Amino acid sequence: VTRMPDGGFVYRGRVDDQLSINGHRVETGEIESALLTDGDVSDLSVLAEPTEAGPLLICFFIMPHDANDDRLAKIRRNLRQVAKDRLPAYMRPNKYIPVSVIKRTVNGKVDKDDLFERLRLRRNPATSNESEPA
Repeated sequence: VTRMPDGGFVYRGRVDDQLSINGHRVETGEIESALLTDGDVSDLSVLAEPTEAGPLLICFFIMPHDANDDRLAKIRRNLRQVAKDRLPAYMRPNKYIPVSVIKRTVNGKVDKDDLFERLRLRRNPATSNESEPA
């Protein structure tokens, strides 16, 4: 559970990054390892956003500094193809979102709260003070 800036609470699920999708136990790290074989991506993180229909898998990936719209579209296509080739359908991310940096905690783990906040700001840009799109 995370407390949001507006005072509300968001249930984030299990702490260990294990989730259940259609009765299958899935570790987001398995998905990340499979997707990191794409040479255009230096780092990525997969989040499971809870929805009424089940978890929505979202892949945040580091975009290259020289990336334009065409290159980002190519990277997304490549990531989708890698997912299709290496992962069963229930483990494939639903969305691929480029970011310039994936923040880490003091322990070196991905700051998933920061990524969830970026996702929230992306959906409601009127509340954002950032210049970088999530």
